[in-house]
Amino acid sequence: MHHASDSINKIDQVKAHLSLLGQLYSLEGPKEKFRAKSFQDAVGKITRLFPDGNTLTLTKIDGIGPSLIEVITQVLETGTSDRLQSFSTKYPLESFTMTIVEGIGPKTALKFHADGIHNFDELVTAALAGKTGRHTANILAANSKSHGRVPYEIAIKIAAKAIELIQQTSN
Repeated sequence: MHHASDSINKIDQVKAHLSLLGQLYSLEGPKEKFRAKSFQDAVGKITRLFPDGNTLTLTKIDGIGPSLIEVITQVLETGTSDRLQSFSTKYPLESFTMTIVEGIGPKTALKFHADGIHNFDELVTAALAGKTGRHTANILAANSKSHGRVPYEIAIKIAAKAIELIQQTSN
């Protein structure tokens, strides 16, 4: 039996998948600029047109052509797509977990990866150690949002780091 919550989870999965593909295409340079934008635009259209997770009329979304429908269908059926698998041989996909932080896009995430910070959890650890420069405050904010309540041990470290940053900017 098909439940509405199953559709919503699938739609969220499709949106996350398309968003990641859009970010990956944006790294491919000017020749893929249009394709990157079409994937990002598709995420917005799906969000607006299917707030309840209805996937039955997917082929009727204006601006989503056969190529995107193919990717969406693959994601719905298998949880991934050939395109994402192709990119996974070129880019370290776990580094894109860092793009949930405001101000960190695909290029910055790849720079952090090259510096030995491979995913969002490692990014938070680096921020607490003062190794993320101007991104520190946004990283700590994203971390608190992603976990809801912040455990005391982490809150103390965040507060200490925030005080240190405030003192540095005050001097």
